[in-house]
Amino acid sequence: MGFLSQFQTCFWTIILFLFMVLNCHVNEAALVLPKNVTVTAVFVFGDSIVDPGNNNNLPTIAKGNFLPYGRDLKDGPTGQFSNDKVPSDFIGKNKYIC
Repeated sequence: MGFLSQFQTCFWTIILFLFMVLNCHVNEAALVLPKNVTVTAVFVFGDSIVDPGNNNNLPTIAKGNFLPYGRDLKDGPTGQFSNDKVPSDFIGKNKYIC
């Protein structure tokens, strides 16, 4: 690889990085509820990233309610196929839903 080729690669890498950093922003949807109304549940659709762990009572051999699943949770295995909390758990906790 010649100098010009290395320079072009470095240049375009920096340009791409700056483009990505400068275009990152957070969008937040806000809903103002009356004081006597609360949200009691949130429906989250997705794949294993939002694993709800809701198959404990289903007749299936695929269950996550035993070790090593959830070994780092204070309450032990919850039925989720993960070792710790998933993003939907944090959404519920941060918005005071759960």
